[in-house]
Amino acid sequence: MAGCGGHLLSGTGLAMGTHRFAPQSTTDVILASSDNIAFFAHASVLSELSPVFNAMFSQHRASKVSGRISRAPTVSSNTAGEHAVLHMPDSSSVLEILLSLCYPDLAPAVSRLSDLRGTLDAASRLRIVSAIDWCRERLLGFAQYGPLQVFALACRHKFEDVAFEAAKEICAQEIIYDVLYPTYSELPHEEGFTAGALWRLAKFGKKEGVVPQPYSFIYPPEERSSTSDAYNHDPILSSDTNQFNSADADVILRTSDGADFRVHKVVIDEASKVLSAMIDHVSASFASSERHPRSLRQRRHIPIINLGEQCDIVALLLQLYYPSTAPLSDDV
Repeated sequence: MAGCGGHLLSGTGLAMGTHRFAPQSTTDVILASSDNIAFFAHASVLSELSPVFNAMFSQHRASKVSGRISRAPTVSSNTAGEHAVLHMPDSSSVLEILLSLCYPDLAPAVSRLSDLRGTLDAASRLRIVSAIDWCRERLLGFAQYGPLQVFALACRHKFEDVAFEAAKEICAQEIIYDVLYPTYSELPHEEGFTAGALWRLAKFGKKEGVVPQPYSFIYPPEERSSTSDAYNHDPILSSDTNQFNSADADVILRTSDGADFRVHKVVIDEASKVLSAMIDHVSASFASSERHPRSLRQRRHIPIINLGEQCDIVALLLQLYYPSTAPLSDDV
């Protein structure tokens, strides 16, 4: 993998590293990693594979200046002309894998899930379809070793087949019970790992993987007759939601379908940084209402947080947050 060794390139502040992408007579672009390693490549190759790269280089050729693209001097005797330098947000280990996927005679090796995650993010951002497909296949190989992380990544990138295989591994390793009970605090923080995906994973685990096909972790069912039907026909959740109607609650969580959950800020602060920040923001606005007439204050006794999730999903999350409740039925 690319390292931080190698000589500095004059006038660029970049190092060559120990990778295979050294300057050649035909290279015309330098990709600079976030850790300041230079990778020499061909704009024509990158443009062919990525419409994003194609747009960047087209704009650069037209104006010679485009965003963070700059001009660097010739860096070695066998490099023809100047190179465009494109500063990338990706690490050198990720760029080495990504560029290896762009050149058919180079076979990358990935031994860390973090590198595969970074490569998949970069390939998706740059819309390199062949690299996305390669990452998708390799992601399946990590399901046995990090099934929950793989499940979260699959949800983020909408890989339904990968999510299904990871979910089966989560159940086989009995990680599903750690996910569903409040003693577990290691849920991956992946964008796209939604409460809905967690709810459907819980349903999958409760049914031991025996679910109607096709079954989606990423997308909700297209039709739901009502929230009450979800409780009556698929009782994954405790039906007693009155537990979130405490008189001493200091926050109301209002769901997208109009249900109110009266909860305690001290519990939410410990459970979710995102919800805690939302409460702090609304509470600050609520406190400023002291300047308003009393009749207005009487209409809002405590802050209300409007959520984008439905009642059943919020109920599951709150059952995870409150240690005195169990999110699954007694017959699990």
